Amino acid sequence: MVGGQLDGSLPDAAGRLGIDRLFDVPVRYLSTGQRKRLAFIAAVLEGRPVCLFDELAADQDPGFRRRYYEELLPELKAAGRTLLIVSHDDAWFNTADRVLRLDAGHIVADEVPGPVESSS
Repeated sequence: MVGGQLDGSLPDAAGRLGIDRLFDVPVRYLSTGQRKRLAFIAAVLEGRPVCLFDELAADQDPGFRRRYYEELLPELKAAGRTLLIVSHDDAWFNTADRVLRLDAGHIVADEVPGPVESSS
C-alpha cells in the first residue's frame, strides 16, 4: 500500500482494514464481518480492473461501513477500477456514477445520483 493506497502487500492492506492480527486464526473462527474484509482484500489485491461486491458493508460496524463508502471505494474508483456494487444500503449511492434499482430482477430505475441535499 504505497501512500495509503489499497494495493501492494497483503499485510499492509490487512493492517489498514484492521485484520492483520488475524492471520494465524483459522477462517472458521472469523466473524462474518472479518471474512468479508478478507474477501475484500483478496479482490482488491488481485488487481483486476473490475470488482464486483455483493453486500460489501453488510455485517460491518457503522464506523467501518462509513470507511468503505467515504475512503476505500472512492480510492479504488480514483485508481481507475470499475466497481459493481450490489446493496440494499443506499448510503453509498451519492458516490456512484450510476445506480440501477431492481425489483424482482427487472430494472425499475436507472439513475445518475447528484450531491446529497441537506435538509437544514
